[in-house]
Amino acid sequence: MQDKRRDPKAGSRAGGEDVALPPPPPEPAAPIVDEVTAHSAHVSWALPPLPAADLPFGDDTKFELEMRGGAPPKSTTVALGRATSWHPEKLLAGQKYAFRIRVFRQTIPSSFSSWSDCTTQRTPPCPPSAIQITGRQQTTVTLKWEAPKVDGGAKVTTYTLYWDEGDGAMPTDAFAKLNQGSDRRFKVPATLSPARSYRFFVTATNTVGTSSPSPVLDCATKAGAPDCPNPPSLMFPGEDHLRLAWNAPACHGASVTGYEVQMAGEFGFQSVYSGTERECTVTGLKCATTYEFVVSASSSAGTSKMSAKAAHTTEASVPGAMPTPTLNGNATTNSITVTLKPPKEDGGAQVLGCIVEVAGGACATKNYGEVAKLPFRQVYAGPILTEYCVTGLEGGCRYLIRAAAYNRRGTGAFSGTARDSTSPVPPAAPAAPTVRPGSEGTSTSLDIIWVPPVGLGGSSIQEYRISVRECDHKGDWKPLATPLKSTELTLTDLAPARTYAFRVSAKNVAGWSNFSAATECCTTATTPSAPLDLAIESVSSASVTVTWVAPAANGAPIDRFDIEFSPVTAPGATASPPKLLSVDNPETTSFSLTGLDPDSGYCCRVRAVSIIGPGPFSDPFLVKTAPGTPSAPGTVTVCRADITSLELKWTPPIDNGAPLTRYRLQVNGSTFDLPHEALKSCTYTCVDLHPNEMYKLRLQASNSVGDGPFGPTKTTTTKLAPPTGPMIELVNSAVTALKMKLHFPKADAVVQMRVEVRDENGSFVEIFSGTTKSFRLTKLWPASVYEFRACGTNTAGTGAFGPPAFFSTRTLDLPAPVFEGPIALEGRCANLSWTGSTLAEESGANYELQIRCDESGQGTRLLMKLDEDWLDVPPMSNNFATVHIGVDSAIALRTMLTTHIDVRCWAQVRMVSPNQPPGPFSKVVQVLIPQIPKQSSRNSDENTDRLHARTTEQI
Repeated sequence: MQDKRRDPKAGSRAGGEDVALPPPPPEPAAPIVDEVTAHSAHVSWALPPLPAADLPFGDDTKFELEMRGGAPPKSTTVALGRATSWHPEKLLAGQKYAFRIRVFRQTIPSSFSSWSDCTTQRTPPCPPSAIQITGRQQTTVTLKWEAPKVDGGAKVTTYTLYWDEGDGAMPTDAFAKLNQGSDRRFKVPATLSPARSYRFFVTATNTVGTSSPSPVLDCATKAGAPDCPNPPSLMFPGEDHLRLAWNAPACHGASVTGYEVQMAGEFGFQSVYSGTERECTVTGLKCATTYEFVVSASSSAGTSKMSAKAAHTTEASVPGAMPTPTLNGNATTNSITVTLKPPKEDGGAQVLGCIVEVAGGACATKNYGEVAKLPFRQVYAGPILTEYCVTGLEGGCRYLIRAAAYNRRGTGAFSGTARDSTSPVPPAAPAAPTVRPGSEGTSTSLDIIWVPPVGLGGSSIQEYRISVRECDHKGDWKPLATPLKSTELTLTDLAPARTYAFRVSAKNVAGWSNFSAATECCTTATTPSAPLDLAIESVSSASVTVTWVAPAANGAPIDRFDIEFSPVTAPGATASPPKLLSVDNPETTSFSLTGLDPDSGYCCRVRAVSIIGPGPFSDPFLVKTAPGTPSAPGTVTVCRADITSLELKWTPPIDNGAPLTRYRLQVNGSTFDLPHEALKSCTYTCVDLHPNEMYKLRLQASNSVGDGPFGPTKTTTTKLAPPTGPMIELVNSAVTALKMKLHFPKADAVVQMRVEVRDENGSFVEIFSGTTKSFRLTKLWPASVYEFRACGTNTAGTGAFGPPAFFSTRTLDLPAPVFEGPIALEGRCANLSWTGSTLAEESGANYELQIRCDESGQGTRLLMKLDEDWLDVPPMSNNFATVHIGVDSAIALRTMLTTHIDVRCWAQVRMVSPNQPPGPFSKVVQVLIPQIPKQSSRNSDENTDRLHARTTEQI
């Protein structure tokens, strides 16, 4: 801190005068330092003693403490204030610190005291920094770390490195010591496993002790190439392949990604497999041959060495194909001689013999291609002979001969086939002839077919001959004169429905075969002839009966008749397909065609059908039906719908040959004839209908034949009319209110109601308009009759008013009023007031006030005050007389100014209401009207004249 004290001998000028400063305080004693620990100490001090003539210390006395030390050493003020002690808690361990103090009095400092020294206690160092990896290999890692930031006041002498293999558990006391020394770098010996996780931490030691561990380092060594697999083993051998397998080697931290198998060849080892599987099949090998194989494994870290060699041998195979047998000499009718030779390749095993197979014989046909399709049969098995004679063959047949060698592995492929045939012989007898499928012949002919014989005898068939005889007459076989080259024949000039027997024989270069077995066939009868003489027996508008003459049956009885008919169409029109009907009774020679159109032409044909089939149709025959009733008119169309009418239109029907004579319209079940004009216009207007009502309409046409069917029904609805005037029903009657309800005679979809009442002028005024049919009318006169009428409005408009309704309110019960007493006297006035019924007042009831006087007051003029005005009361008598009728419930009475006597009166009041009798009177009350004091004659005359003039004007 900079000392800013001024010289005590110097002064400041204020108002032109110098002011002397007080002297500085004496130097304090050096501070006391005690309770020193590694990071804290206690520093205390006191005020210096003052000389006798010196100024005392005041409240503004302060101390400044300065500390020197730390790393690096420096001086700084650490305390400034009135305190006399300081306790630092963040000192460095093992460091030397010094303290001095000075005192301020009135901002003037003393000189610093001498220094007080102390040294903090030493501690173990703080933990080293986190370990860093500077090198990483498959079996070693290189580590380094930084020295502790605080050595605890003593130089670090030793670093201890701990480790575990990555699977140890915390805390760190489970770690093992790896190295101890002064270096801050260490390379772990090359004894680690590849791709293995390890953990490390380090501690620092000085002369005081050892620090806590540094942060734990997790690291892993690099992965290594996999180990060499075992030599490939043989799973199973084949003739041209070997199936190999091998083990999975140790991977050293990197998964094996593939294997490579190499096989020794002419140019060294060559790759035969590369993949991820641990087995493979090597193909394309020779049988009974030994091969050498090696295998290696690969991963992302590298490739292993090749395994040791493994030798495996393929299996022996069957022998190769023998040479094609060669023919040796001419064949006989039942044998063929061939020469056999051994195969060139034995398949790696000794040939034990051969087999000989033959195909052909009686089933053989014209060429060797068909013979090759026949199955081979074995005719020899044994040692390979130089010459072999195949015996037991059929004459005139083609044969195929082949041979195959065999060893312990099996039979090899067959040789090529040798072709040869035995000497020809006469063919075998053909199969029995048959009638051509799908052809039943006629009454005079038959279609006969047959197949060539199975055994051709070694030569093609040159010709056939047919023999025939009649079975029914036991005739002899008669050969046909002309030889045949084909295998089919149509026999003509035969008798109908007759049985014949047939047989056939074949010939080749060696001669004729035996006759085949005989086949019996029967000729058929012919179909019937066409019917004759078609005629009309009867005709109507929907049917025609046709007759005909039965035709000749032609050898078979007639089973039925078919009638074909179709409508006659105009030229250029599309013809309708004909219809075919049957008459199952062959004795019937007439038929009725029904379901025909009236006044229409039809074309008819008839044919006879027997068991043989249908005969020809007769010549076409034209018929025509009679006229009929008309068809149904088209759907009725509503051209225009009104409230009470419907304008209709329709499509005219077909008259079916007779002109229309009338239309009949059916409306909701009621039918009536339409005017004659509707026949041409096809329109009609229905009137006198009901509004908003549904009608079902359908139309019928008639002609001279009769009435046709009704057309389709048309459903429609007339337009909605304004609502009919409603009836008014009284629901409830009260003194001043009526509740009413409207009733409409029809459901006219009323959306708005309106009610009117006749007023005192005889005119109707609206009192209600709304969407509800019930309403309540209030503020009416009691016991009064009212006339109402109502109407409704819908989407079609506002309807007429309904009949008037007369309803009356109930009679009001008028109670007797009650005077509010006693009678109040104010000067010369007597004030009367009374109360009645609030309901009656709200219903328009009035009060009737009656008064009578005693004899002294008879003839006296009285005044009553109403609405601030005084009015004359009619002359009083001994009988009660009405003096006022109104809504007022209070009144004041007084005498004229000229009256100088007391007037005694009696009063009663009752309630009156229009249209009903008045209510009962109240109790009678006595009223005393005081006399008028005497005044001067002049004043009395003036007041009398003035009051009289006023009352006269008011009256």
